[in-house]
Amino acid sequence: GQLPGRAEIAHLNWEASHVFGVPHPDAVPGSWPVVITVVEPDEEEDYREVWPGALLLTLPKKKRGPSYVRWVIQRLCTRSHEEKKVVNEKRSKHKSRLGPAKRLPWCWLCDDNLLCFFRLVSILKPGESKKAAVVKKREWGDKTPMFWEAMVAVQQHPSMKKFALSGFLRDDGTATCKTHDWKYDVMSLYKAVLLNNRELKRLGVEYLPGLQKYEDMYLNSAIQRQGGQMLKCQSYCYRANNVPGDKGSKARKRKLREEPDALVPGLMDTPHFQALGSQERLAVKQLSDWARHQENHRKLKRERLEAAKGIQQAKAARREQEAVAAKEDSGSESDSSSSSSSKSQGSNGTRVHQEAGADSAATGAGNHVPNPAPQEGD
Repeated sequence: GQLPGRAEIAHLNWEASHVFGVPHPDAVPGSWPVVITVVEPDEEEDYREVWPGALLLTLPKKKRGPSYVRWVIQRLCTRSHEEKKVVNEKRSKHKSRLGPAKRLPWCWLCDDNLLCFFRLVSILKPGESKKAAVVKKREWGDKTPMFWEAMVAVQQHPSMKKFALSGFLRDDGTATCKTHDWKYDVMSLYKAVLLNNRELKRLGVEYLPGLQKYEDMYLNSAIQRQGGQMLKCQSYCYRANNVPGDKGSKARKRKLREEPDALVPGLMDTPHFQALGSQERLAVKQLSDWARHQENHRKLKRERLEAAKGIQQAKAARREQEAVAAKEDSGSESDSSSSSSSKSQGSNGTRVHQEAGADSAATGAGNHVPNPAPQEGD
């Protein structure tokens, strides 16, 4: 059958009890987060059909990649104007006039494949040193708005204003082994990040529209190069799913028409790369080198796993062959011993008969024994 579109598999139920929950009817205006779903122009109808209550922001252009989407959001939040049409009565023409500037100093940028958040609580007693690998436990509740709780925890950090980017720990199975609740200036921030748009503007850092992948790593490294700071919360962690074959994953694997030989495949097309300034081009080249190293590392790791799997399969096959051979040898020995036993019993039986005959003869020689009655067939 046909694979479901992005709208069908996107996790946009932000009013679910474990996400933000349903707004209270007496909530003060402005006290509840506004969730905006950013969609491509050719997918707008699908999203309106599947998510009729969602507030949509339709991109001006389609199929420009995930970095373009993030760049539009960052630009829109940093500074935007409402375009108002004014009628000129004398000339009967419509003219556009820009309204006052709108700015959003802070903006949470979240992927649509987030599943859940966990609270990580220490299991160590006061004053107890770390003795085991696991030092925390996960807490979660169906009726607890964990997304809200996690985001507010980050926003309440006492030094929040100085961080250009903040995010969370992704739970890969080792989240309960993290000792520290906060990490600083780490590169692994993605999928759920808080943009400090004022600080990003001061640093002169923004997403690069032409990138087709590794857009988060580009932004994080740019912040680091410009002397900015980043915050990672490890008292909460999230989980996200990766659905193979969906339209989002296909978009990232879309084959570009022209690609620079200096870059890893699928990173950026030639027109966008040639249009970059010298510093941006150098940054993209460094990103490409990092991506090539990562992909080679993953390839080598995958080959080692396959080789180890092949060795294990070969060992298992050899053990199976040895077990079959041992079973066959055991059966042969059993047959051989049974044959020897039969031969031995046969010789013993002959000797018994001979001895019995000798006894009879000896008895007959000494005493007269009448002949037995003739048997049938004799």
